[in-house]
Amino acid sequence: MHDEHFAQDADDEEWAPYVTQRGWIGLSRDRRIRSTVVEYDAVMFAGGRLLVMTGGSMKTDLLAMNFLNTLPRIERVVQSQAAPFIAMLYRPSPVESILTGSPGSLKVVLTVSDWERKRRKRFPIPGLRESGD
Repeated sequence: MHDEHFAQDADDEEWAPYVTQRGWIGLSRDRRIRSTVVEYDAVMFAGGRLLVMTGGSMKTDLLAMNFLNTLPRIERVVQSQAAPFIAMLYRPSPVESILTGSPGSLKVVLTVSDWERKRRKRFPIPGLRESGD
């Protein structure tokens, strides 16, 4: 669907608001998104939900199969986790177990509170004390 709506090299700042406004969940293979400020800020400012599918050089058909095997877990996270968030979908080990229906694991790696904490560290307000950080 990406190419039906965006250029192949569209920046996150372009697609994140578009996807969010439609109530969609973004899918990505870009593991760096959770450590690249401009990219995760785009998702979080847009109020988006992003699922990053990991697997290194795994072929697309195995990524898709892992997604389908893990769909019940994905649905639970989407229903229980307030937006915005970024979650990582990991493959099971060994990777061949995808073929027998083994689900991967899913971990929410960035929530609103995590993101706000990171932003306060990047943009501290003089005289404001952090509680619990």
